[in-house]
Amino acid sequence: MPSPLPGDLSQKTLASFPLAMVLADPNQDDCPIVYVNSAFVRDTGYSANAVVGRNCRFLQGPGTRESDRSKIRAAIEGGEEVSVDILNYRADGTPFLNRLLITPLRDPCGKVTYFLGVQTRRQTSEDHEERARELDERLRELQHRVKNHLAMILAMIRLEAAEQRQAPEFAETISRRVEAISLLYDEFATRTGGEENERIHPGAYLSRIASAVHEIDGRPEVRLNVEIAKASIAIDTAARLGLYLSEVLTNAFRHAFGERDEGEVRIELTCHENTAELHVLDDGCGTPDGAWPRADSLGGRIVLSLVERIGGDVSVQPRWPDQERPGTRVTLRFET
Repeated sequence: MPSPLPGDLSQKTLASFPLAMVLADPNQDDCPIVYVNSAFVRDTGYSANAVVGRNCRFLQGPGTRESDRSKIRAAIEGGEEVSVDILNYRADGTPFLNRLLITPLRDPCGKVTYFLGVQTRRQTSEDHEERARELDERLRELQHRVKNHLAMILAMIRLEAAEQRQAPEFAETISRRVEAISLLYDEFATRTGGEENERIHPGAYLSRIASAVHEIDGRPEVRLNVEIAKASIAIDTAARLGLYLSEVLTNAFRHAFGERDEGEVRIELTCHENTAELHVLDDGCGTPDGAWPRADSLGGRIVLSLVERIGGDVSVQPRWPDQERPGTRVTLRFET
């Protein structure tokens, strides 16, 4: 059975994840890998083409303890989460101690659809014990966030699949959404531990999302301008905000300008005492009152769902009400 995920997903959208990641499909024979990211390629020396379609046990070797193999096997068979330090081998035969975290991703009915594996090479020197403990704690935190955020993306993908979208457009949509979370982990991975690590300044993150969407869905002659005020928002809110911005920008690039090739899309984040407003503005043909976002369209349902998760409210108005080309202003208000 072919993988339900696009073959170029890891190359296009997971390359910047800070930790090695694997997705395996337990609904296929022998639970094969369906994609890996570039960090996995870097850490193991195996190319993506060499591992997709194979079970992860190929990383094991003569020094791998049977007890570790059994622990992983039991967790997979039981659909449970597991953490284990296991001796693995690179493509050139070099052994390394791998801190492996495996967690099941489930559909709304509770069925396991994928197993997510996040791995990092363990420090073994006593001189690095304190640093190793710090990395372990951050790894557990990051793995938990990866699981939750990918589960949110997979729910969105299921909505897309139900609409039977064309394969190339479907692949681009998945790429764009996972890219948004990937960029967030870039920001997260550079931070030190502590309570402040629960929040980020979203300027660079939202700017990079805007650039990524412009590259995937934008038109060359449509200018993109970003102006982000300094703010501090929770990591989980940032994840949802990134997905929201990705959806709204894509709608603007695809529908705002009609047959026109040129135009402008502008993103502004303004902050008040405990609230913020994210504006997406264009100088296009305008959006009829009440036409978008609506619950009877797929894109509208996704945007409204993300707004609800953020705990905000969204409004859509003309940018210049009295002009021939009124443009559109989409405003999301939320608490920081």
